[in-house]
Amino acid sequence: LVWTLVAALHLGLGLAALGCAAKAGLLGAAGGEVGGRLEGIVAANAPDVRAERQTFEGAAYAFAALFAVVALITVALRKRVALAIALSKAAAVCVASSPAMALFPVIPLAFNVALLVYWAAVAALLYTAGTIVPDAEECVDGACVGTLEGYHLEWDAELQGAMGFHFFGLLWTLEFGAAVTRLALAAATAGWYFGSGEGMAAGAWVAARYHLGTAALGGFLSAALKAVILVVEAVSARTKGLLGSRGSGEGGGNQGARYVAMCVGCCLRCVKGLAEYASKNAYVVAVVENRGFCEGVGRGGALILGNALRAAAVGVVSKGVVLVGRLAACVFAAALGAFVSGAKRYSGPAGPNAQLYVESGGALVVALCALSGLFVGTLFMAVFEMVCDGMLVCVCLDEEGGGGGKGR
Repeated sequence: LVWTLVAALHLGLGLAALGCAAKAGLLGAAGGEVGGRLEGIVAANAPDVRAERQTFEGAAYAFAALFAVVALITVALRKRVALAIALSKAAAVCVASSPAMALFPVIPLAFNVALLVYWAAVAALLYTAGTIVPDAEECVDGACVGTLEGYHLEWDAELQGAMGFHFFGLLWTLEFGAAVTRLALAAATAGWYFGSGEGMAAGAWVAARYHLGTAALGGFLSAALKAVILVVEAVSARTKGLLGSRGSGEGGGNQGARYVAMCVGCCLRCVKGLAEYASKNAYVVAVVENRGFCEGVGRGGALILGNALRAAAVGVVSKGVVLVGRLAACVFAAALGAFVSGAKRYSGPAGPNAQLYVESGGALVVALCALSGLFVGTLFMAVFEMVCDGMLVCVCLDEEGGGGGKGR
């Protein structure tokens, strides 16, 4: 499958280069009889304007250069790509050996849904605890009453602090749940790789018994970083609104503040991506070597930097397999929806979905099934991706002796 994807990538880039070259009229002179025939196929749609031909000529050279670069990278990294393929196969075997790993994300998903319902209810109570204040008042003989212009809510400092604490609590709890999920999957992956025979249940027990503090610290740091990013983005949006309300001729200081906020937000998002990558490696190290979160970040970062090309190859291969899995789930669900919804039992005059099928022509049913399949595929392929990442760290630890040299 992976080599098929690599071949498809090369084929797509090559066909794109040939197509653009044919559109630009380059193949007739350079490609001989074959080039002339290929150019004749697309000649009916070839642009007559010289500028458009130049655009296609530039695109042809760009695709050809990209094809050459990808081919050279594939040849240079063929051994590492082979290792990445082996790790992907091992990850698939690991998940197949413990089917509970594929079903495990359903538990955090249910927990997150319940958490969001609870959070929304408490947030509504905090919002309505404010003081109702009229937008404007009319005072007659010292008595002030609200006008018909309307009312609004105001919150004192304590309520605002409670709202901020409640929101940060949501971020921290979500990140804590994600960290526990990663730790449990990392423990199950390490148990399979080092031959201890432990499954998903044992991995969940290890995470809950020994590494809740690791998950709490990692979740807190990730939540704090996300909160800072949200604050910076809110400041950037507010300065943008103020600049727009003042017009283009004013607010130079706000324009500068907006650019500064955008740059800071971009840098923070890059830091967030690096932190997430470092933390998922740290969780595997913490499980295998029984380290804390900070020690795991340092140890995992050193491992990945020492195996950067391996990590890049595994990342590309795993993401390609994950993408194919998501698309396969989406297509399968859409096809199943089209087959089932088209049956007379559902789409016939007496069917329960007859009116919906007639109004949408079945397209709505197929679209909903496709979205459901994409969601399910994303949920379960995320497990495969996490197992692949954990397998790479286990291999690196085993080669350096951190795993005792007992790995598969």
